Amino acid sequence: MFMKKILRCTLICACAVICVVGNSSAQQSGEEVSKQPSEIAGERLLRAMESELLALGCYEVKFGIETDGYSAAGRYVVAGKDFYLSAEGVEVYVTGGVKYEVNAAKREITIDGIESLGSDIVSNPTRGFTTLLKDYRAEETLVDGCRAVRLVPREAALSSESIVVVANSAARMPSKIVYASSEGAITVRLKSVGAWRDLLPRFEREKYPDYELIDFR
Repeated sequence: MFMKKILRCTLICACAVICVVGNSSAQQSGEEVSKQPSEIAGERLLRAMESELLALGCYEVKFGIETDGYSAAGRYVVAGKDFYLSAEGVEVYVTGGVKYEVNAAKREITIDGIESLGSDIVSNPTRGFTTLLKDYRAEETLVDGCRAVRLVPREAALSSESIVVVANSAARMPSKIVYASSEGAITVRLKSVGAWRDLLPRFEREKYPDYELIDFR
């Protein structure tokens, strides 16, 4: 139910890879000449938040999600391109390009490739922000007194969606992400972000001996 709700409500937007796409300072300087100050500041803030996440290595995020009168809470642990997520009776393990989704209510395990992952930060937390800049223009703004970046499509005809990434009070980590379109809005609140010192949880079939296995690969 949780993942179906998220996938049904999730806006079709690319919530960018946690791998920072590096540019030389010369390239950046040349690109910045034609940009407005708010766009330059927005891009720098995105890169700064992304760098802070990367510096943690393996990390855990506890989050809450709100949309259309529905709310849920959970957590995810990210290690490179792999992650583990737990929320509302659903567990998702992604290891080596394979996704295992365990649904306790249905007592079933669904196996699929990572191309089936959604594009928002909850459906695929291994994604970050900076590669959005190819299709979205960044604008620094303020939300409830905190620095934030509003991302709007560079070509409005292709999409009406917008994304707002709000930094915490120290402007070092994202604290809230809002995905909005004509279909509604999804708010993801990152309640805590911290280094994960243990091993990343991995899918183990023996933990779910009587669950039905459905393989879509």
